[in-house]
Amino acid sequence: MTEKLLYLYSFRRCPYAIRARMALAAFHVNYWIREVDLKQKPVEMLTVSPKGTVPVLVLPDGQVIDESLDILIWLNQEGVSNVFKRCDDIKTHPLMDQLSHLFIPSLNRYKYPDRYDPSENVGAEERVIEYLNVLNGILGQQTFLSGAAPTVLDIAIYPLIRQYLRIINETLDEIYTPLMRWYSTLTAMPMFQDLMKAYDQWVPPSKGVLVTNA
Repeated sequence: MTEKLLYLYSFRRCPYAIRARMALAAFHVNYWIREVDLKQKPVEMLTVSPKGTVPVLVLPDGQVIDESLDILIWLNQEGVSNVFKRCDDIKTHPLMDQLSHLFIPSLNRYKYPDRYDPSENVGAEERVIEYLNVLNGILGQQTFLSGAAPTVLDIAIYPLIRQYLRIINETLDEIYTPLMRWYSTLTAMPMFQDLMKAYDQWVPPSKGVLVTNA
């Protein structure tokens, strides 16, 4: 999957773009990264994906994948990783269902309470903590979310946990020791060392910046 290069429209801090970059690194895929300003979305990105959110992955044949989970599923089906194992039920996995329907909506209300009716914010922090407790319980029994080895499930969930930790601006080592050990293990993986590298805003007609994932 490294012979023909792809294009990734990305925004450095977006957790979904981080998910896509993690997945591309884990599966050793080289690509041109196009860092965009979400307040001034480039016409080229909106042409291939009118919904206007990142990440957007453009394959060599012109196919467009503009949801981070779909990028992960595509790599899970097509790619080969020497570290991360497949997770065939990634889209229907209970942890993903809870992430989508419990954690993320509550995290958004916790982070941006002014965007919602006050009644919608009630219990948001408690629901976030409920999900953290679920993860912590699993990771108290095993190293990664699917067992002893990392899978794409870990990649799918990691960026959202990172977002929460940045919101509260602290680590939770004493309260969530297994969870934080898992988080630190993934963060320290050599393949992810340049994951948060800052790039200049993409300006056409440049291809972008080449990211090589050996």
